[in-house]
Amino acid sequence: MKKKILAIVLVTLLLAAAGVYWYLQVNKKGLVKHFIQQTISDKTDSLYYLKYDSSMIDEVNGNAYFRNIYLQSDSEQAALLKSTDSLPNVLINIFIKSVSASGIDMQAYLEK
Repeated sequence: MKKKILAIVLVTLLLAAAGVYWYLQVNKKGLVKHFIQQTISDKTDSLYYLKYDSSMIDEVNGNAYFRNIYLQSDSEQAALLKSTDSLPNVLINIFIKSVSASGIDMQAYLEK
């Protein structure tokens, strides 16, 4: 009886682990994209937003690659900051063809 219960618990844990792994594999690009975009928005008081066309993320080796990255200012937020005299003297819009990064501890970022 104890072996049967232990087997059921073990199978349940394995299925749960497989489910979490599958979820992360299907949604990792969306999770990373949301994290990056939210960080840019938070750190710039919503003055800038970031978008990119495509990405490749290899969490096992810690590599990431992003293509056609746009960092643009938000005109509505700029108008709001201008009315409160909080607008910076210079607004920038940046386009970067590609960015690659290696040695990233993806596990730590996903755990946060």
